[in-house]
Amino acid sequence: MNDRIRAEEYLTYERKIPPEIFNWLDKKDLIAQDKLGNVIFKWKQQGEIVGADRQGTSPMKDGRMFKEIDKNSRGSPGFSVDIGKPNSIYLFETPIEALSYWGIKKEKLQNTRLVSMTGLKRQTMIDEIKRMGRKGHKVKQITFCTDNDKAGREFANKYQRLMNKEVFKIDLPANKTGI
Repeated sequence: MNDRIRAEEYLTYERKIPPEIFNWLDKKDLIAQDKLGNVIFKWKQQGEIVGADRQGTSPMKDGRMFKEIDKNSRGSPGFSVDIGKPNSIYLFETPIEALSYWGIKKEKLQNTRLVSMTGLKRQTMIDEIKRMGRKGHKVKQITFCTDNDKAGREFANKYQRLMNKEVFKIDLPANKTGI
């Protein structure tokens, strides 16, 4: 069994992800910890790992946190989690923002797919809509949960204007740093 102690401590104690969400992700094999103690968020499609995000669990020398997409990642799926049988998509910039949102709204989220675009990636959004359609899930709502900074607001507003406005909602956090 892979040691996940640093990943668990970072996500549950430092980032305040509820332990039951961490345990659920671990049981579903959606997270891991690498040899350096970084959290690995696995991108899965049809049960196959197609990529991953890595998130550092302690600051680097310059004070920033390590973040990267694994070099062997294929396509643009990003990290995603299904809650029930999804008919709505919630789009985030990072896996941790998606998990934080789930932790805060867990009583209200049903039949939802939480998706990290690992930034602001139009293709990830489009691919998720198509993927849900191929699996027979009708998308009733898409909610943008991007950062409340200039880039996040512009991304959410642009795609809300371009598509059916009744399907799209924007739920920006109160500040630039996200949730």
